[in-house]
Amino acid sequence: MRDHCGDPLGSSGLAAIGTTTGVSSSDGQSIALLMRWSGVRVPPDPLYFISMSHSKYSFGGRPVKSTNLLLLISEMEGTYQNLKYMGFEDDMNTLDEMKKRYYKLYFRTKKNEAIQNSN
Repeated sequence: MRDHCGDPLGSSGLAAIGTTTGVSSSDGQSIALLMRWSGVRVPPDPLYFISMSHSKYSFGGRPVKSTNLLLLISEMEGTYQNLKYMGFEDDMNTLDEMKKRYYKLYFRTKKNEAIQNSN
């Protein structure tokens, strides 16, 4: 079975990746190296995924859609909770103002997307 990242090890597509355990003798020298193998699909080149979608990660590269706004709001909510638990009230209040702006933008964007999808 081939996927979008190719089949680097032939038709099986399995890579020999595992954990290693050293077995030592009484004098501390390593006698053997045991490997437990597991079948893991790996891409041919780790940089393939980075270069493939670089434009999404540049400034302004992600579209302002309702789903992306929810991701942003979720991150802000998590940060807000961390600030609250750590006692940073001023930063909490600043972030609360920012959240309000993005919630308004989310609901406005969601409404516009619903109108566009109904047409």
